[in-house]
Amino acid sequence: MTYHANIVRQKILEKVYQPLRHWFLNDVDRMVTTSPSYLSGNVVLNGYREQTEAIAYSLDSQDNEVYSRPDSESLAKWRERFNGRFFLFWGRLDYCKSLHILLQAVADTDIPLVIVGDGPEAAALKQQARDLQLNHVHFLGALPEEDKVALLSLCYGVVFPSHLRSETLGISLPEAAMHAKPMITSETGTGTAFLNIADETGLVVPPEDTFALRAALMRLWDKPALAMQMGNFAQKRYQTIFNAEMMAKNYARLYVDVISGNAKEP
Repeated sequence: MTYHANIVRQKILEKVYQPLRHWFLNDVDRMVTTSPSYLSGNVVLNGYREQTEAIAYSLDSQDNEVYSRPDSESLAKWRERFNGRFFLFWGRLDYCKSLHILLQAVADTDIPLVIVGDGPEAAALKQQARDLQLNHVHFLGALPEEDKVALLSLCYGVVFPSHLRSETLGISLPEAAMHAKPMITSETGTGTAFLNIADETGLVVPPEDTFALRAALMRLWDKPALAMQMGNFAQKRYQTIFNAEMMAKNYARLYVDVISGNAKEP
């Protein structure tokens, strides 16, 4: 089985669920988490380390249905609308993405920010942007994949401010690395820190620290050469660790071990 995330917000439900979870995990031959950092910091899995390993989420850059090169019309459309550099966020607009912190961070700056996605926090975030008079923040809602890929190709960098452990990795980050974009993330002790290495593939800030997040945005914004260097390193790391072939090989090995009876004992 894959262990994706702990229960974070539902504290009462956690107490009710805990005995059932313990019974189930004891009966599992092998578990997988999506990063070594999530495994090492997960208190639930402390008693199951011998039967658990990390296999990173990976993407197939050759999947033309999802990651085909953006067509010239899409590029021209978005280049005309956002003429110049901009930071990009895309994902579901829910509580764990911590976009309210990002909006506070870009206040009193002129850094353009493009937000792609929809979700339960959308209305509150748009109201916050209006209250802060953030005319340089653009909410685009949910978009087709071809538009997302076009924006990803054009953006200056990717910012992913999630500050809770319920954000175990964020598929936006391997997508950013695939496209050689520098990343800004919060240190949550999960897979975000495994994918975004501080001062190598991007910048990592303390969670819920508006001023640190603003400083990181300004640092990359003011140093294009550094941003490009970090983006190139992120892409090289994607090619060696987060590619689909590597993930398939690791799962194939794991399945063979389990089927042949070589699974680790709990």
